[in-house]
Formats: sequence, C-alpha cells, structure tokens
Amino acid sequence: MAFGMIELGKLPPEAQEEILNKLSSKDICPIEIDEVIYYIPPQVNDLIETLYEQSNFYKKKVNGISQDKT
Repeated sequence: MAFGMIELGKLPPEAQEEILNKLSSKDICPIEIDEVIYYIPPQVNDLIETLYEQSNFYKKKVNGISQDKT
C-alpha cells in the first residue's frame, strides 16, 4: 500500500481525489488478476465468489459420486 500512496502523491490533487473517492465507494470491488487490479461491481464479485465455491464443491465429485473413501 505504501507504494500506491507514493504513486498517488505524484498525481494532481483532482486525480488523487477522484481515485480516493472511487476506492471508498461501495459501488465497486477491487479484484487482482495477474498482478493487475480491476474494479468491478459487487454483483460481479458475488457471482465470481459463488462460482468459485461451486467449483470447489463439484470438483470433489466425479459423476456425482464423492471421492471421499473414508
């Protein structure tokens, strides 16, 4: 975060204010992909989290049969 603050300090005050307002907004969620941060709507973030949870649940099964041998 310190790196980001140094970079932010190099911008004009108007740009700093705009970026900080976007970051404090409840209308966006940051997501990092390949070391790049994107800002997405919370609904898209919820969809990604749900799909991730479902993929973890279903990868434990093959043809609907649990791979748990215990």
